Amino acid sequence: MKKIIYVLTFHVLACGVYAQSDTIVERNVTVEREFTPVIQEAGKIQTRPDVYNPAIQKQEVDYVTGFNKPLDIQNDFSFLPYADMNFVQPRLERGFLRGGVGVWNSLFDFKYRMSDKNDVFFDAALDHNGLWGNKTLSQTGLDLAFEKLFSNAGLFCSVGADNTWFNYYGRYYDNQQNTYDFTRMSSDTALYGRFWNIDTRIGVRSLPMSNVDFLVQAGYEMFNTRIGLTEHQVHTQASVEWELNNSRLGATTDVQNLFYASQDTALSVRAHHIWHLEPYYVYEGDIFRLHAGVNFDFSFGKGPLFRPSPNVDFEVRLAPKWLAFYGGVTGEYKVNTLETTMQENRYLLPQIHVCDTLNTYTPANGFLGFKLKPHDNLQINAYAKYAYTFDQYYHVFDTQGSGMFSTIKANTACFKAGAALSYHYQDIVNVSVDGSYNYWQAEGQLHAWDRPAWEIHASVYVKATDKLSFYTDNYFNGKRYALLSSGETSLLKPVYDVNIGASYAFSRWFSAFLKLNNLVHNRYEVFYGYQVQGINFLAGVSWAF
Repeated sequence: MKKIIYVLTFHVLACGVYAQSDTIVERNVTVEREFTPVIQEAGKIQTRPDVYNPAIQKQEVDYVTGFNKPLDIQNDFSFLPYADMNFVQPRLERGFLRGGVGVWNSLFDFKYRMSDKNDVFFDAALDHNGLWGNKTLSQTGLDLAFEKLFSNAGLFCSVGADNTWFNYYGRYYDNQQNTYDFTRMSSDTALYGRFWNIDTRIGVRSLPMSNVDFLVQAGYEMFNTRIGLTEHQVHTQASVEWELNNSRLGATTDVQNLFYASQDTALSVRAHHIWHLEPYYVYEGDIFRLHAGVNFDFSFGKGPLFRPSPNVDFEVRLAPKWLAFYGGVTGEYKVNTLETTMQENRYLLPQIHVCDTLNTYTPANGFLGFKLKPHDNLQINAYAKYAYTFDQYYHVFDTQGSGMFSTIKANTACFKAGAALSYHYQDIVNVSVDGSYNYWQAEGQLHAWDRPAWEIHASVYVKATDKLSFYTDNYFNGKRYALLSSGETSLLKPVYDVNIGASYAFSRWFSAFLKLNNLVHNRYEVFYGYQVQGINFLAGVSWAF
């Protein structure tokens, strides 16, 4: 513990500064959300205090703002482990309260601004999503965020804690019949999982009137699993940026120090330290935009020492009102912490992470595309990209009855081609459709396990009257293959997930909502052996005060 405190103190004192030009700061823990006709998903609203994200970009001009960029190449299809709920929030005053219940579902949100003086802000948030019955998943979090503004800078700090409680509902495998029996459950009630997560951070940022944009933040994160394995992370981020006429010059740095503690002395627990540095240059003209940077990633304790990659992208606005081309070559050294891997797949054996690193390295990810706006209300984005990733990890289901997953690694190439279409008419109609085709090649493997070839997402929002709104949110993913520890493969059926909902505003501060999920009752598998919930509903009310 002393080592963690020393590292945190060192980073707070010695780390540089962080900045963005024309920085736009958004607090996730706040009740001042602007109304948007694009429907929010309550189950995916982030309330943990990631107070300032280095990925915030300077606002673009004209139609370019709002275009979707190419989707992530790793794992694009959406997981729906419990009933996500879409709705339109009422106008907020100082606080916000929302609650809902349904068939095995529950939802609760509470957000309140305890102080909103001109230079002092203090926000609190409590949220809960629950799925009960044979498939149990309960997620509850509490977050506090504080900020004090000075003349040219702001001091902020935050603390958050959340708990995840779930069961291994798909664990039974019949070795005699060599089949997976979804109708049988284990009688061992001790096979439940629980995660505890604590996230704290403190930092300083520049305000718009500052001559130099900067931000530096340091934090401590703790992630604990049911088996007594705990990950401690000291995470420091910083950057600085200077404005030079139509261009900007800057640098970002990111330091992650990972420590592990386990009640099992047989586990080989090693510390892991990662340092990321990117100097970059940005030019923004009326016709041409360029970001040119180089990623330098160093890993100490696990994996290769040095992992460089480019970070270059450009955009040419041939017709600034309706046509632009873009492209680039980027790369990434992705740090897959114990927290991120376990949140991706709750049924992963946590001890495999501390015995071997699951970090992945993409030295080159090239993409080209164009953006077209044939009408003021219609936007089209088409693209193609190719990426090659070292040590991509895949899940392997244990057929010996544990109901859990291990991993294997394979260097993986992926070609992706896709397009996104967005149409809106004022705040009355919003239509969004995006889809892609993926061609995977995993070295030494028959398939890129759990990765779909086709992915489509379509959503429609219609404001029928001033008070009544309807929407639908739909997902389709093509067939996927799963790998079993016995060496067998299993074909997972395609994903068809159709969801509809409605909301009615009785006043500007009180509304009711109804969500119907998985209308086609397609019990597809998120991972092999773990089916999603069938048709279900969720109903509730929202109150701003």
